[in-house]
Amino acid sequence: MAQSLTGLLLGSGIQRQRELNDQLQIKLNENRELAKALVVSEEHTRHDVARELHDEVGQTVTVIRTQASIIKRLTTQQPVLTSAEMIETAALRVYDGVHDVLAKLWPAALNNLPLSAAIAALMRELIPQDQSVLGVLNWQVNDHPMDETLKITLYRICQEGVTNAYRHGAASRIEINARQDNQQIYLTISDNGKGIDLASITPGYGLRGIQSRVSAFGGNVSLSVDNGTCLNVTLPTVSLSTKGN
Repeated sequence: MAQSLTGLLLGSGIQRQRELNDQLQIKLNENRELAKALVVSEEHTRHDVARELHDEVGQTVTVIRTQASIIKRLTTQQPVLTSAEMIETAALRVYDGVHDVLAKLWPAALNNLPLSAAIAALMRELIPQDQSVLGVLNWQVNDHPMDETLKITLYRICQEGVTNAYRHGAASRIEINARQDNQQIYLTISDNGKGIDLASITPGYGLRGIQSRVSAFGGNVSLSVDNGTCLNVTLPTVSLSTKGN
């Protein structure tokens, strides 16, 4: 009798533990889907802001330059000519500054290029083309079809990883390797530098930002600092919501 009661209680406890584990997994998936939705919302906002800045500031700068050019044609007074040239130069600086901000807000390359080509363009942009630093890209990930949020997440990770390697790693070689199987994407960003001092990296759109984005997809991030820095990221190729269907 006692053994039967013990077995019954044990079975009930195991069943309860399974139910709690299932509930915990459901909540974990819900939290990840919420985090992913926040990433999607953030990227949409950044895209909208970038488009508005491009349209509004671009048009305004064009008007300013046009007016400065008209003034230069209509006057022979040197002080006025000098002022018009200064206005034109300032307008160009504003445009260049906004262009840099736009590139950070939304990578225009993703609008019309495959992800691999966009990453290659990113490396050319971030790494000096004077042969002081060699950039190597080995991209074996098919982005057709690919979740758009996953695509921008991979781009942001590469953007942050290469930036950190160049600014903080004192490397002469920065390498991106990406491959995939039926379930996972494996991304590695490595360099041969001195190794990043983790305390020197500003939080935000740094490693913490990468961790948040990867966690939203149910992926993993690891960072090793030994004979350079190596950032390893694993991301599922199928979204959590799709798995749940």
